[in-house]
Amino acid sequence: MATNGVFCSICGCGIYEDFNILSRKISSEPSPTFISPLADYHQHRALFEGSGSGWQVYEPNLDYDTAIPIHSTCLQVVKQFIDHRSKNKDRPSSALLSLDSFYESLLQQASRNEKELGLQLAVNGLEWDHQYYGARQFWGQEFWIPDFQWQWLVADPIDIPSPTTYLLSRLQPQPARNPARCSVSSSSNFLSSATSSSPAQSTRLHDLPAEILDYIKSYLSPSSTKNLRLSCQDLAHRLPLDQLYWYNQLTSGALFGYLWDLDPEQLRLKNRESPSWDWAHLVRTLSREESFRKGGVLNRAPVGLKNRRRLWKILEHIEWLDEHVPLSQVEALWPSLGAWRNPAVEQQCKAESWDGGVEQGGILEARRDVVAVF
Repeated sequence: MATNGVFCSICGCGIYEDFNILSRKISSEPSPTFISPLADYHQHRALFEGSGSGWQVYEPNLDYDTAIPIHSTCLQVVKQFIDHRSKNKDRPSSALLSLDSFYESLLQQASRNEKELGLQLAVNGLEWDHQYYGARQFWGQEFWIPDFQWQWLVADPIDIPSPTTYLLSRLQPQPARNPARCSVSSSSNFLSSATSSSPAQSTRLHDLPAEILDYIKSYLSPSSTKNLRLSCQDLAHRLPLDQLYWYNQLTSGALFGYLWDLDPEQLRLKNRESPSWDWAHLVRTLSREESFRKGGVLNRAPVGLKNRRRLWKILEHIEWLDEHVPLSQVEALWPSLGAWRNPAVEQQCKAESWDGGVEQGGILEARRDVVAVF
């Protein structure tokens, strides 16, 4: 896979063809992000389809700001991420709510690179402390040819065959001995920690019908639902985290945004089967990093799904940087943001391969949320 030493700003894999350029016109007024037609890379330039013109990659071009390349499939994942964030009602305002803010985030990272490492952006691409979860180690080659166990890094993250069928194959029957084992309301420890309510403390929330409470719960994340249940024993009993709750969390896409193409009808039919299924266990499995590692329950997931999950984690990392690491604080984070330069880190990246994968930080938001409940 020829690359001429230029790499996608999101996946970290080689750029050759079927990619877009993100940029914006330089003007005194804010301008929208420009998305180029599909381009091929030739002699250090991005040549647009249907046009003889081309731009220098990772450099400003005439009246336009820095031209940042991104695979067309990676761009589709970005759009799905933005859409998921815009619909997530239980999350603080995200830094990635539009392509404009996304492009600005990439420019911010370019500035961090220059500030931390003294790098000129035109060298290869953007540097991230997560090293693209494995892709960065192959940048030293003239041709981007990863080892066989890392081939999944270039798997199509959009057209994934039967992701719903695969996940349902990991679904287990609910144990007959303790059918409510995943309902936090069944825990005496949980109930004892909830505040008891007296008539004088009763609020209008306690008086709502069960249907309305269920509707409210459907808009909350697991951790927020847990906090609401902890407010008093009455709500702890009336808002159970039962199998139906976890089924709804999975099918709604609230927990795992990267599973946007699950078939709702296939899930619905599965949920109607008997015996009852342990949806909570499936959610817990999806939220664990070790599930996708070598020997994990989901290690044999479709390679496209594993790659999509990797890209989702990278976007979450971009979001986190924008929210918590302004450029003024970059020096305080050194050398963590420059960890890619540490040979020991690169060696660890190679040593921890799990059929082509390494997890270094970047814990998925859904994992933090689910672990807070279980």
